[in-house]
Amino acid sequence: MVKNTVCGLLVALVGLTLPSGPSPSVADEQTAEGGPASNERNHDFVNSIGMKLMPISAGEFMMGGNVNDSFASKSEFPQHRVKISQSFFMSAYELTDNQYFSVMPGSVPRGNSGLGPILGRSWNQANEFCKKLSALPEERRLGRTYRLPTEAEWEYACRAGTSSIYHFGNDFSSLNEYVHSSYPAANVGTKKPNAWGLYDMQGNLTEWCSDWYAEDYYKTSPSADPQGPASGSGRVHRGDPGGSNSKSTFRSSMRAKLGPDQNYPTLGIRVVCEVQ
Repeated sequence: MVKNTVCGLLVALVGLTLPSGPSPSVADEQTAEGGPASNERNHDFVNSIGMKLMPISAGEFMMGGNVNDSFASKSEFPQHRVKISQSFFMSAYELTDNQYFSVMPGSVPRGNSGLGPILGRSWNQANEFCKKLSALPEERRLGRTYRLPTEAEWEYACRAGTSSIYHFGNDFSSLNEYVHSSYPAANVGTKKPNAWGLYDMQGNLTEWCSDWYAEDYYKTSPSADPQGPASGSGRVHRGDPGGSNSKSTFRSSMRAKLGPDQNYPTLGIRVVCEVQ
């Protein structure tokens, strides 16, 4: 009787299957010590200045304008397959006044309790912010390095698995659910996020990328982890600052440029974090 019971249990155990949850968003290697960095690799986390960062998995996507997109500009062609070989974290929201000024002292937030997005900062200032954030003691202790996203990372994160004109589909009537399309910029996160939990990727402000801009770069861009040309006529910025409410400007493939020292009030900052 006991033997039969044990055999029955073994058969039952062999037949058990665990439910298959979602694939890990970020490589789940554990550090030798199993330290703090290893615990956050698959999950969103909040850093030492209150920024929430979301895990973005490695993968592939079609970058650039689709031939059926009548609004796509010359610089968005040819559409091409791009591989993002390394997972990373991206800030869920545009950088706020409070967060910026906690790292870059000497300025006073606007009259919004510091919760609005920092705006009007040049590429050079945005890049310097990333360096200083990376140098904070807590961030260094946890092996976190911050930088501006590459143009490919930005579009990949914005699309979040979609191939449509907008990250929320091709129906422009859904815009107001996901996009703050009026000017001036609203407090961050007032609309729905995309599928990766990123807010205001289209609308509110346009955001700096790390790449130099070249109109014909897509013709020779590498297929894996493109970093942009070695030099160019300006730095890439992505997204739309709102105010136009135009079908052409909120698109996922929309790209533009500004000089690295220019600081228009429609410019915002979103960062990428790499965890060692």
